[in-house]
Amino acid sequence: MDNQAFELHTGDESDGFPPPPEPSTLPAAPSVTSPVVAVSPTQCPGCRIGRLQKEYTKAGIVLAIVCFPCGIACCLSLRKRRCSGCKALF
Repeated sequence: MDNQAFELHTGDESDGFPPPPEPSTLPAAPSVTSPVVAVSPTQCPGCRIGRLQKEYTKAGIVLAIVCFPCGIACCLSLRKRRCSGCKALF
């Protein structure tokens, strides 16, 4: 067999093939770090000053009274958490 059939074309322009592209390196992306702020479960995520207090909604209290004892589960699931500092509901 002829060894020329298995030769690798290097991309000479005389062969009709374009030359291979030059390898390029991309600059590394700058790493952005943000400070990690730990918020306790009772601390307000909005203002980070006040504490979250649990409140029962009016609908939850009515359901607890009218549909006793199953209404107690509804009352517990309908409670909200309010910040003592900014008064926001969560």
